[in-house]
Amino acid sequence: MGIMDGGTPGDWISPLVHLFGDLLNGPGYMIGFTKCHMTPPEVKRLLNTNGIKAWAPEILDGQGCVTVKKAEAGRACQLLQSARSPGEQPAEIAKLSEGAASGGQSIRGV
Repeated sequence: MGIMDGGTPGDWISPLVHLFGDLLNGPGYMIGFTKCHMTPPEVKRLLNTNGIKAWAPEILDGQGCVTVKKAEAGRACQLLQSARSPGEQPAEIAKLSEGAASGGQSIRGV
């Protein structure tokens, strides 16, 4: 288990990171991605470089995740889709949750 793995029993740091990120940046969406050649910190860096505020990169249940501002979630998903390597299958991307609420909607194949 690596330092980026979240959601383990007794994990109290990840929820605090998300809480403080949401307090500092406004309402956020957690975006999950699989089949991607980038790690969560690399995805965060890509998004931030392109003017999309991203925070809290982590791996949750084997899926990479970053949180972005709610208003920028659609643009972030489109950027992740276009950033794939030549020949790479499209990343499977899902909006996982809005802020502290759960039950986000799937937007695969954007």
